[in-house]
Amino acid sequence: PHTSAALAALREAPAPTPRASTAPPG
Repeated sequence: PHTSAALAALREAPAPTPRASTAPPG
């Protein structure tokens, strides 16, 4: 289940491409 804690952990985790899902590289 997606809990606020899980979401917070994902946000805290260092993402290599946090905007890759919204905008392409370049």
